[in-house]
Amino acid sequence: MSLNINKSYKAILEAARQGRFVTYGEVAAASGMEWRKARRPLPLQLDQLVFVSHERGWPLISAIVVSKENVETGRLEGESLAGFMAAVAKVGLTVDDPQAFLHEQQQAVFEWSKTAPDELGMSSDDGDDAGGPRFVHYFNPVLEALRAQGGSATPDKVFTWIKDHHDIP
Repeated sequence: MSLNINKSYKAILEAARQGRFVTYGEVAAASGMEWRKARRPLPLQLDQLVFVSHERGWPLISAIVVSKENVETGRLEGESLAGFMAAVAKVGLTVDDPQAFLHEQQQAVFEWSKTAPDELGMSSDDGDDAGGPRFVHYFNPVLEALRAQGGSATPDKVFTWIKDHHDIP
């Protein structure tokens, strides 16, 4: 079983429509994963949601995903804030005050959720073939890299772009 970006989107959207923050564990549970198994892949997926949000002109929907300790306040701290801000930088946004930017994005997500699409509409490995080849997990980053470079690029340029924009294990 693996994380499903469409299920993660729905979990985040549902929380946003309720005007509340959502925990990392809740997002993992939406895909039927335990938090301990989702701990490594979830940040990559949240980065991807930042990319998709920015690309579609939405507020950055992963801004409302927080630790269970901060689910009441929506505060991001330490590695969580650093990870979010790294994803923000990868899409080319410059931020002077991370906490103020985060708060603005969170409020924008709550407002946007009222008219947001119910479905993300992205293809996703839903885990039905957990034994499939590992390289399948790299399709989306490769496609993003190719799109960013006008549709074609040499393998070394694709690899460099992926390293600059994703945390790939």
